[in-house]
Amino acid sequence: MLNPMGVPWTVKEEEHLIESLELNCDIVSIADTLQRTPSAVGLKIIHLYQKGCLVVMSELTYEAWQHRRSQ
Repeated sequence: MLNPMGVPWTVKEEEHLIESLELNCDIVSIADTLQRTPSAVGLKIIHLYQKGCLVVMSELTYEAWQHRRSQ
């Protein structure tokens, strides 16, 4: 059963969302795991990004960042 609309996200759910994104999980599977709609997950991603809790990097940018860290 999905969480009813407007139910606040817990810190644990937000952490799970961020970890799942870091593991390249798709939004639909994240939504299924969290029992949220894909739209709710998408909105939470935007909210976390706006709060500065989430950084979005392209694959090439991420690889360049990793390379700089390893030097």
